[in-house]
Amino acid sequence: MSRNPRAARANPHARRQAAPGRDRHRCRAPVPASAGAGSVFESVRAGRRLLVVVNPGLMDNHQSELAAAMAAGGHLSWTTPEEGRVCAALAALPASFAPLPSPAPALDAVAAVLRQET
Repeated sequence: MSRNPRAARANPHARRQAAPGRDRHRCRAPVPASAGAGSVFESVRAGRRLLVVVNPGLMDNHQSELAAAMAAGGHLSWTTPEEGRVCAALAALPASFAPLPSPAPALDAVAAVLRQET
């Protein structure tokens, strides 16, 4: 694929290719994200290095609860948006986090119980 900007504009469906040696799906660059459940679970399941920035004013502080629980499991780091905290947290971000287990075994157990009850 050409890296010529004109060629890219001429073909809007052209796909960018990852640089050699890079895994496009498991980039090790840190990901700062909101603490919404969707952002958290998608990033953690993708193996991303996640720094969650919570908004403590939302719905009884549910973002802090989720972030604290996920951090306790070793899956991410979290902080609040006060001045200087995000930069400090990014600088202290570990090189990796614990992977999130697949829900498949738990779902299999639920299915087994349902089969027994029918």
